[in-house]
Amino acid sequence: AEAVEPFLKFLADVPLRAPAVPVFSNASASPYPAEPAAIRERMASNLTNPVLFSEEVRGLWDAGARVFIEVGAGSVLRQLT
Repeated sequence: AEAVEPFLKFLADVPLRAPAVPVFSNASASPYPAEPAAIRERMASNLTNPVLFSEEVRGLWDAGARVFIEVGAGSVLRQLT
C-alpha cells in the first residue's frame, strides 16, 4: 500500500492515451479505461490488489479473444484456470 502514492506521482509525468486495442488489467479483469487519469489509478491499484487471472481470461474470451499464449517460465498461469 505504501508504494501506490509514489507510483502515482511517477505516473503523473508519463504521457498516456487511450489504448488503441483493449488492454485488460490483471487486478480488475476488465479493460483499462480511456481517460489517462483513470489509467494511472488502475495501474497503481494493480500494486496492491490480487491478480484475478481466471476472471481476466474469461473477460478476454467474452471480448472475443480466442488465442492465449503463455509467455514465461513453464505453464504456471495455465494451471490457474
